[in-house]
Amino acid sequence: MRTPRSAPGAARGLVLGALVSASIATALSSAAVADATCTSVSGTGADARCTSAPTSFAVRLDKNSSVSAQGRLNGTAASGNRSNVTAGASPSPGPGNVDTASAIGNPVMVAESMLGTDAFGSYGCEDFVDAAYGRTNATGIDHDAALAFYQSLADRGLDHHEMPVPRGGLVFSAGPDGNHVDISRGDGTYISGGVQGLSPGYGDGHDVQILPTPNLGVWTMYGWVYPPW
Repeated sequence: MRTPRSAPGAARGLVLGALVSASIATALSSAAVADATCTSVSGTGADARCTSAPTSFAVRLDKNSSVSAQGRLNGTAASGNRSNVTAGASPSPGPGNVDTASAIGNPVMVAESMLGTDAFGSYGCEDFVDAAYGRTNATGIDHDAALAFYQSLADRGLDHHEMPVPRGGLVFSAGPDGNHVDISRGDGTYISGGVQGLSPGYGDGHDVQILPTPNLGVWTMYGWVYPPW
């Protein structure tokens, strides 16, 4: 939305750090391991066979395996005789191919993990979407650039207007303060950042909420796109 940036880079880092921490806890819990031989988080604690990049984590569960994680919000765990596991940078799914296999690499679940918070402030809808998809303003939707991003895809015939919007679709609307983007949950509801910029006092008062419609109040949907990443 058209307003001064509400969340500095430090705030983005804190949110992404929290998401990585939650992902690590989930991975370790599901693997039921207390005897990991190496844990590397955001590049720290690494050795030659256990490496990670910023906002990623890697866990090696025995001395015979190797594990590497690269890319935003990626994570891996390896165990077993001489097993080798690598998680690359987040792939660029084709239209409609949003990964729903796990919370890692699942933008909708990442977005839902921020529900009930004020992540990215009242005018940070683009920043919220970028964080959910593991993007930045430079590689995703720039701050205050929802319309320009949508138009760049519409100019190539990649915009849609049919309903319902599939899970993971990016939904764009216009209102008095500019343009807005949120994420379809695939069930007729939408998860949005910057809600208090859309409608002050709406819902529980927080900036990240589930919306029952893309046409909230005086805001009107003008189209949706598959995420192009």
